[in-house]
Amino acid sequence: MEYETHEGEQYLVINPQEYVKQRANQCFVGSKFSSITARKGYVGEKIKTIMKNGLTETVNVVTYDAETGEPDWVVTQESGEQMIVTDKKFKSLYQTEPVAEGEVIKPSGKYRPMIFVDENVCLKTSWGEMQYIKKGGVLVTLSSDDIYGIQETEFFGSYTVIYDVDGTQMLEENLSKTADTKKMPTVFLSVAYPYDSKEDQAFMKEVIQYVNSKGIKAINVKKIEESNINLVNEIINCLQKCDGVLSLAFNKGEDRTSPFIQIETALAQSLNLTNLMIVPDSVKKEGMLFSDNVDGKIQIIGDGKSLFDESNNHIRKALDELCEEIISRYSFQIEKSDLAQFRSGLFDTEKVDETKNNIVQFLKNFYKVDEDINLNNIFVKRPTKIKAVIIEEDGDYETKNGTTRLKKGDFLITDIDGKVYSVGKKEFEMRYMKANGEENTYVSKLIPTIAHKKGDNVEVCAMSDMADKYEMPKERFAMGYQSLQDYIMDLTLTNDNKNIRQF
Repeated sequence: MEYETHEGEQYLVINPQEYVKQRANQCFVGSKFSSITARKGYVGEKIKTIMKNGLTETVNVVTYDAETGEPDWVVTQESGEQMIVTDKKFKSLYQTEPVAEGEVIKPSGKYRPMIFVDENVCLKTSWGEMQYIKKGGVLVTLSSDDIYGIQETEFFGSYTVIYDVDGTQMLEENLSKTADTKKMPTVFLSVAYPYDSKEDQAFMKEVIQYVNSKGIKAINVKKIEESNINLVNEIINCLQKCDGVLSLAFNKGEDRTSPFIQIETALAQSLNLTNLMIVPDSVKKEGMLFSDNVDGKIQIIGDGKSLFDESNNHIRKALDELCEEIISRYSFQIEKSDLAQFRSGLFDTEKVDETKNNIVQFLKNFYKVDEDINLNNIFVKRPTKIKAVIIEEDGDYETKNGTTRLKKGDFLITDIDGKVYSVGKKEFEMRYMKANGEENTYVSKLIPTIAHKKGDNVEVCAMSDMADKYEMPKERFAMGYQSLQDYIMDLTLTNDNKNIRQF
């Protein structure tokens, strides 16, 4: 178990999904009754959520709603506690929007499954910050990826318990869904937070809504200096899930943009992500803002002008091109779960013809490419051949890491270098399949590659990213790859040079 110290107290670091699952039988249902006041925040504005007891629960920053393009709301509870709520969630939680500053808003009265915590816990929220909930507080589960905490004092001052609704059933229903069930391409929106610049915020909203209209979701990482999260790692993790990057290099003062624009654009370049930078006239062109550093994909705008101003036709054209590239790249992506399905569900060495047809159909379903996909242009890297035996009973066994306690059903593997190690049954079956003709012999399940002859070279398209193509000499390709048909038909691999396909 991992603990973290916060304001002098120890908190158990939890995985919120696992935590609520383990305590599902303790679940109850609550409904909010207290009213609030609210206002639209300014992007980049920091809000500390401070409890009545003086404990800082979270530090959050106002950003934009990736679906509506609107800034987050700053909500003030009757207790005086302030928090940030996304635009979409605000509209689901409260009956109306405030017309005037200080107007009292009533909650929607929706039911929420809740669980009391019996010790101090901390968790990472859906908005990216660590939340510290003291013993006696509650966890609220809106979906599998939207779980948050409420301190004990605030809970009893704002919520009522509903006794005639099955909390366990509601919890299970909420855990079965995600906050965003719609799968769509994403663009990382790198923004120099404009704070109270209404013109910049209006332009950003127009851009978000414009890319949304193209079927692309704009996401970002919130940047809070006080956060104990490794921000660069968070940015890299977020970028790796995106299909492109759009930078809005607003003026942060002294004619310079945010350093995060420079950092995120450089990281995007290193990850080979398609990108576009929109830079106001007033911003000094330095670092990554030089067109030579981002392959010329920089567009200049006049300060304070709308995206739909006639003078910004070139911006909309550049956005259209970016969106087309992102959608094209996205159509070639394959999720890890899809790869797992490919490895585990399509190989059956006793039904060779069916296996070949299943693999070709799988690739056609997941990759929308102009070229024909058939057994003549599908290859795999030459597979690894191993010996493996299943463990019949629990006990101590010798592996490359010394004596290891193994469970019944595990596999003990000897690889081509003579090294011995163990793999669990589920992982083994995901990675290997039985080779025909040799006792205890297995070969690795491989992800196919599409290849085409191109002069003296072979053009290779990796299935994990069909947009990423490269070339290699035909001879080197033939030594390293085997046709999928040969791979399926000849799983014994008795001769390392057998069935080398000459292009």
